[in-house]
Amino acid sequence: MTQPISTTACLAKIQVRCYSPLQYQDAYNLAPLYKSGITGKGRTIVVVDSYGSPTIQHDLDVFDRTWGLPGTTVDVFKWGKVPAWNPKDSNQTGWAGETTLDVEYAHAIAPGARIVLVETAVNENEGTSGLPQMMDAETYLIDHGVGDVISQSFARREHLPRLRQERHPLADLAALRLHRRPAQGRHRARRGGRRGAASETTGNGVYKYPANSWPSSDRWSPRSAAPS
Repeated sequence: MTQPISTTACLAKIQVRCYSPLQYQDAYNLAPLYKSGITGKGRTIVVVDSYGSPTIQHDLDVFDRTWGLPGTTVDVFKWGKVPAWNPKDSNQTGWAGETTLDVEYAHAIAPGARIVLVETAVNENEGTSGLPQMMDAETYLIDHGVGDVISQSFARREHLPRLRQERHPLADLAALRLHRRPAQGRHRARRGGRRGAASETTGNGVYKYPANSWPSSDRWSPRSAAPS
């Protein structure tokens, strides 16, 4: 496939409704903001993902050319010793896809904003690992004045036993605001999930009872589901 396909064709081919960045801009009525000069210029979006993607700049360049978006350079910040790229590692390839989605659509919504991609060295896996490294990286960037918006594209079921053990002291946005005065005014955008109230299980199923996710459940946090 060398060209984007319509939402209708996408649904027929792969049973998923694919939405373009132009459709998202239209859905959120962003044209008046762009016309008035509000494009994200002068602001920085921090995107946090395990491992990141070795092709993120190339992928974003292709994305921008395809949809007529202005080009930009992604500033990559590695937190810890990020392992070498292994295309046979499903964790790395999965996060690479997630990273590409996060970066491309952050740029699509705020085409004038600077994007900083934070690549952490430990897989953020439901109930097992990775969250402290993400929180440490965010804290470091906040301490150094980097970022107006932090995008957190992960979710942890609140009832899983290891969540309380892994929660970082600054994981709650209220605690983050009190960490340093300059941090006031920064916002974290959290992934809301795409399964509604049930949420996904660790085995890619769906819980048969309501199961909320953190950090999208944080009372201070704006949230949304990722686009397809």
